[in-house]
Amino acid sequence: MPVPRAMRAAQRACGLLNRVMSVRRTPSASHRECATPGETRKAVHQAIGCVLALALVGAAALTISRRPAGADELRLPIAELRSQSAELELLRAQSAAASPRFAQVHAQHLAKAIDASRDELNAMQVEPALGEVRTAASALASQLAAAAHGAADQAAPTAALKALERSLQR
Repeated sequence: MPVPRAMRAAQRACGLLNRVMSVRRTPSASHRECATPGETRKAVHQAIGCVLALALVGAAALTISRRPAGADELRLPIAELRSQSAELELLRAQSAAASPRFAQVHAQHLAKAIDASRDELNAMQVEPALGEVRTAASALASQLAAAAHGAADQAAPTAALKALERSLQR
């Protein structure tokens, strides 16, 4: 059942439940109307249906979210790291032409982005066949983070990240 149809059914059921369960006053009299047993039963059945539908959708979402990441999902943080590595190399190459303050602030910003990508990579649950690729990417991310945090002798591993990204495209 598509989601919009399920949402409309849930809204209808909730509306009917509100109508049946609410107490209404008539303008001419002060007595209260009660729902018939048939209406009450129908409303309860619809409410139970709504709860079951929501539980099913929640279970499906939970199952999908716990599935280990595949090659396509692993490629994203690796591509981010490769891009950040190339940006770091470019920053180092052009740091003489830029002001020292700009180079310092940009390197700090880049270091934060690299740390975020590395954390995303380390937190990712991957398929068993991709475990070695994730470990290698994590090691390269640590090397890149050290280079971004100011280790002047540390080279940015752009070529290694590019090769790792290409290996996932197979």
